[in-house]
Amino acid sequence: EATCRLAPVRRSSRSPGRGGSSMSGLARTMVPFPRLVLFGDSITQFAFEPNGWGAVLTDKLVRKCDVLNRGLSGYNTRWAKIVLPRLIGKSSNTENTIAVTIFFGANDSSIKDENPQQHIPLDEYADNLKSMIAYLKTVEIGRA
Repeated sequence: EATCRLAPVRRSSRSPGRGGSSMSGLARTMVPFPRLVLFGDSITQFAFEPNGWGAVLTDKLVRKCDVLNRGLSGYNTRWAKIVLPRLIGKSSNTENTIAVTIFFGANDSSIKDENPQQHIPLDEYADNLKSMIAYLKTVEIGRA
């Protein structure tokens, strides 16, 4: 189970350089906060507007976890599955990423006759979600 807990700061054995402040020594030993990535469509993209769910979540996790918004307005799961490895890859410092939300479906569920570009059949939608979850497991998200 992933939790937003900050690892203890290890004190550096080095002292700040001449004329340096104690803050410069602190900066060398600062531990990054655990990271939570919000990945979704426009509901996620606009989640940080006043009183939006992303803003509320970030407020609840302040000083515990960094919350990153990777909302892509207009995207469906077919397109999200393609772009996910570009946003979160093995080389993108995933060791601090403890969780990723996947919040798609509004565009996927659009009526086919009215919006054929974004509509995704239910079976494909489910497969796309499974594919994204499987991918995130390969980059070991949340396995600290």
